Amino acid sequence: MAINYTWRINALEKAPTMDDINENELTDVVTIVHYTYIGTSTQTDSEGNLYTADNIGTISLGTPDQDDFVAFDDLTQAEIESWLTAELNTSDMQTSIQAAINEKITPTSITVREMPWS
Repeated sequence: MAINYTWRINALEKAPTMDDINENELTDVVTIVHYTYIGTSTQTDSEGNLYTADNIGTISLGTPDQDDFVAFDDLTQAEIESWLTAELNTSDMQTSIQAAINEKITPTSITVREMPWS
């Protein structure tokens, strides 16, 4: 079973102005990224749905550098994803997502909501 991983950028928080590492004033600086890292397996359940699991989080970004600063209106999803990949341990995230998908495929426990005495 293969798992394909994708990012969803849920929200960005930005500061109207912020000094970079050299005290140059920058505007509309992204300070926090809210994300979901999604794993989708190639295996389907009995109804034909792909198994999925995800990791939801936020990451605070460091002080920007004017030399590699990208204006807010020029940002792309690929740019944001590169920040996430550089800052987060995606290998650990993939391990966690894979374990969650495996648990869905082959559960090690089942929640029972109907009591035997009902």
